[in-house]
Amino acid sequence: MDRETKSSYSFDAVATDSCLYGPRRQTVRVDIAIQDVNDNSPEFDVTLYSADILLDMPVGGLVTSVSATDRDSGLNARLTYSLDTSVNSYFQVSFHSVSKLNTNPKTNPNPNTNPIQLF
Repeated sequence: MDRETKSSYSFDAVATDSCLYGPRRQTVRVDIAIQDVNDNSPEFDVTLYSADILLDMPVGGLVTSVSATDRDSGLNARLTYSLDTSVNSYFQVSFHSVSKLNTNPKTNPNPNTNPIQLF
């Protein structure tokens, strides 16, 4: 079963007794929800994000926005974003659902010297 293909099933279960003269039966509805497992990786909307930074860009200014989705559900689909440690002192992620990449006002005195590409 694959929850991403079909997330639930509904059917009737029938119980019938063995009486030869007028057997009795009862029907009940059965609903089954398929629980998600973390079987999908997040996927970015594009394969390359590219941005240029102007020399007069203010510290804390928006560099680019990145977005990914996950076909899982619930907590298995909740995404957080982070950066490679080699650029952590120059850029920061501002929040989680759709990530906006800003120049880092705390650690980069001159954030306007390096273009950034997110792969």
